[in-house]
Order: sequence, then structure tokens, then C-alpha cells
Amino acid sequence: RLLGRRLTHVGNLSIDELLARIQPYLTGDNEMGRRSIFPARFVIHELLAKIGAADARGALFTGADAMGRIDSVRLPRPSATTAALTFSARDSTSPVAGYLRNRARPFWFEPVQGGTVMYAQINALTRDPSMSFTAFCDSVFKAIERHRSDRLILDLRNNGGGDGTLAKTLVQRIIRTPHINQRGHLFVVIGRTTFSAAVTLAAAHENETEATFVGEPTGAPANHYGEPARIELPRTGLRVSYSRLYWQN
Repeated sequence: RLLGRRLTHVGNLSIDELLARIQPYLTGDNEMGRRSIFPARFVIHELLAKIGAADARGALFTGADAMGRIDSVRLPRPSATTAALTFSARDSTSPVAGYLRNRARPFWFEPVQGGTVMYAQINALTRDPSMSFTAFCDSVFKAIERHRSDRLILDLRNNGGGDGTLAKTLVQRIIRTPHINQRGHLFVVIGRTTFSAAVTLAAAHENETEATFVGEPTGAPANHYGEPARIELPRTGLRVSYSRLYWQN
């Protein structure tokens, strides 16, 4: 019943109170990074109980619709046998917004507005075995030339990172394309889930191109630790993720 409503309270706590109390339990390199992970944290029963938003019966979630009408649903405390259920607010029969269509692909592009604008979405900076990042950049700029596109939109909203050394591959191509590398012709879309190597890519555009940025701040600051690797602790078998390099952008 709460799908599509604006969440106002969990238990007796307003969303602002909830966010304030849950802050010590949020990981993130900056405020936007913590906001990005917040939705995955405030549904953990033990955490809600710790901050006073849930009791033994579970947590009461309260939401308001567009008319201001209030409704509440109590989610019981999960048990070991509770089935994991996921509900989507998107109706599967409704058209999906263009930027959500191909999030599983590391990068893709298409001409829009009759080819005058080239839209390229980069969801990961990776050396994809089916197409290298260099080959992708080559394809984008060949398409710009073929369609005589005079604007380029780079969408980094869904990009959680990858190999930061690949950033220069794209930036150098833009610098060598002067009719794109000017104000009003190059746009970089960013958001709270733009992270790690994607921040390096965004910073490179800020430092070296005439890009206009659109969206929210990134989920990490320009200077950050990145290039993750993993080790397995020999006695416990626990896997630890850590950052290997400091990027000063």
C-alpha cells in the first residue's frame, strides 16, 4: 500500500530524525555517499531497534500520497525463515526511462534528437572483453562525425567505478573534438551513485574540458581512495575489501 508514497515516519521518528540517528551507522566518503546507502540501512530491523524506531513487533512505516493522505504498514521483525521479498514501484507494463534501460551494460550510446545530440552512458570503467573502452570511445566519436552531432551527453549516474586510468582515454578524445569541447555542447550527468573511478572521470572533465555538470553531487569527493582489491583472512575466511590507490584530482 505504501508504494509510490513519500515516507514520513518509521515508528515515532520522522525521516529527518531517523537520518540523524542512523548517521553513525552509514558508510560513505561524503554526505551524498551516505545518502546513497541510507535506503539499504533503514530496513535492517536490528538497526531500527537500536535507534528506537522499532520494537519486538517490528517497525511501523508511515507514508503520505500526493494528496497528503496518510497510511501506515507494520513490517514484522524478520526471522530466519522469512522469505526475501522485493517490490518495485515501477509497473512492469510502463515504459522504462531511457537512462534505466541498459544499466547492466558497462557502456553504450545512441543518437537522439535526430542525431544532433549523442547520448553515451558509462556505467563502469572496465576493460569489457566484448568491447574495450578505447573501442567504445572510437565508436562514439565516429558516430558523432557520421551524424554531425554538435552536442554530447555523458551519463555517469549509474557508474560505481572501475579502472580510473581509463578516464584519460575519453577526455583526450573530447579535447581533440573542439566543436564538442565547448560550453553548451558537452554535458556530464552525475549523481550520488557516481563513485570511485567515475568520480575521477568526472573530475578530469571538470579540470580539462568545458563540460557543464547536471544532477546531484557525486558519492565521493574528487580526492579519494580507489582501485579496490580483496584479500581473504586465512584464519577466519572473511573477505576484506580495501582501496589500493589515492587519487588526487
